[in-house]
This record gives sequence, structure tokens and C-alpha cells, in this order.
Amino acid sequence: MEEHSDNEQLSSLAFTKRISRLLLVCLTGVTELKAGDQALLDKIRELSNLLVTVLDGKTDSPPVLGAELEQIFDELVVQKYLIEKEREAAKQVFIAFAQTIHEMSRSSGEFDESLSEQIAVIEAAESMSDIFSAKDIVLEQTKKIQTETHAMREELEESKKATSDLTQLLEQVESKAMIDPLTQVFNRGTYNMEIGKMVKRFNRYKEPAALIMIDIDHFKKFNDDYGHKAGDAILTLVATVIKEAVRESDLVFRYGGEEFVALLNKIELENAQRVAEKVRAEIESHHLTNKSAVLKVTASLGFSCFKEGDSETDVFERADKALYQGKQNGRNRVEYVL
Repeated sequence: MEEHSDNEQLSSLAFTKRISRLLLVCLTGVTELKAGDQALLDKIRELSNLLVTVLDGKTDSPPVLGAELEQIFDELVVQKYLIEKEREAAKQVFIAFAQTIHEMSRSSGEFDESLSEQIAVIEAAESMSDIFSAKDIVLEQTKKIQTETHAMREELEESKKATSDLTQLLEQVESKAMIDPLTQVFNRGTYNMEIGKMVKRFNRYKEPAALIMIDIDHFKKFNDDYGHKAGDAILTLVATVIKEAVRESDLVFRYGGEEFVALLNKIELENAQRVAEKVRAEIESHHLTNKSAVLKVTASLGFSCFKEGDSETDVFERADKALYQGKQNGRNRVEYVL
């Protein structure tokens, strides 16, 4: 039994020496390759020296050095893992950032191509230095894009102002096209548009409405006796009086010559007659002075309310007929035709 035990110890020692020789060769190679971690090199040298003593048969006790080496290797593995995780996290951040800028810069072919290249560089990066190198280029492109965006914003503001100015100009032109230049009330063309709208509204919603025709009495005589300037002054006066006498929601038009039309919305017969009488009375209460002459102005009015099935001409013809009756009945009157 003792002889058998001695043989086992000799075999174990021989095996240990073989393993030690192999490990010693490996460690020697590692010390030549690994030149960056001094603590690891020091521990490897200690292990090498220990292995030499084992091979010389000077020790057979298990060293503490193995545990220390194991700890160092564990730390290196952890550090490598953390570095790789940090690198991957940084890559993802910079890739996301670069892709965002890339999407924003599609209007510029130059930026688009450059950023595409840098995204590819970051995706293929093996080290943090590669990532940060690409990051610097991306940031440089970002600054260029910011400059370009600022310039585009200024151009946009200028375009907005130009558009606003043009809109105002068009509104002014449109307004002038709708207004009679002498009397500053709506003209005949505008009446033709508005009467159509009012007839459609009435036929659809059945909201009561009325049309008043106003004709200045003896206007031709004023022109013949006092001249066209006096006639223009009378037209302007009458237009102003009509606008002030009707409601704000009503529309006043110079239909032609000395004739005016007022469109009254949402109004019944009785109130329409009241408005027409107010217009007549207000015109009569005003006068003009031409040199030493005092010009008394009156007008005849005819009106009619909208009826179901009316066309644009139906209601106008009834009001015109009422106006003619007023002229026949002595002028300076209000008449209506149902």
C-alpha cells in the first residue's frame, strides 16, 4: 500500500511539472505580448517564478498567487465588458443624433451625402476614438445646417411679409373695383353679385329681406342750372345720408346716374317701410349751398319685400314700379309694391 501511494505522488508530481512547463511557456509569451497592464505583468512574473521553483522541486504548496491572478483576470473581463457596453451605447447615441440631422438635411445634397458617410463610420467603429472622430464631423455638419436653417428662416419671414403686402394690395384693388369712386358706396357690379347671394339666402333660409330704390328728384335740373360739380356734390351727399340712415348690416349701391339701391336683410315689411321713410326724411333735411343759392334736395323711394320663388329681377322690378308710382304721385315719397 505504501509503495502504491508513493507511485501516485510521483505520478502527480510528474504531471504537475509537465503542466507547469506548459504554463510557463504560455506566460512567457503573454509577458511579451501584453505590455499595457503592469499589475498583470507583475503577477504573471510572480507566477512564472513560482512555476520555476515547482519545476526545481523546491515547493509543493498551493500558492495564494493563483487567486490573485484570477481576480485580476476577472477585473480585466469586467473592464472589457464595460468598455464594450460604453462603446455600443455611445454608438447608438451618435447614430441616432446623426440620423436625425440626416433627415433634417435632406434639402441639401452636400450635407445628405456627408452625414450618410459618417453614420456608416460610427456603425463600423471598433473604438471610442473612431466614434468621437466621426462625432466631430457630425457636429461640424450640424453647425452648417443651423446656419443654413437660420438663412432659410429669414427668407421665409421675408416671403411671409411679401405675401402679406401682396394680399393687402389685392384687397385694396378688389375694394376699389367694388366701390363707386365718386360716392364711395358699392357700385353696380357689386350689386349684381350681392342681389344674387341675397335671393339664394332668402329661398334657402326664408329670412325676410327687402330692396329699396332711391332716385334723386329733379337731378337733371341741378346739373343744368348749377353744373356737374354741384351735381357730383349732391350725389355724394345723398350717398352719405343713405349709408347713415340704414342699418350697419344693410348694403348701399350706386345703381347708375342718380339712382341708388339699398338691400335690407332680415327685415319685415313694416320695418322696411320705416327705414325707407327715414332715408327720405334725412335726405330732405339736408341742403347744399352753391355760391348764393341754397339747393334743397329730395328723393323718391320705392321698395318691395322678397317673396318665395323670386328671381334677381323680380324683386327689383317691383321696387322700380313702386318708385315710378312715387314719381307719379308728386315725388319726395315712399311707395311699395307687394
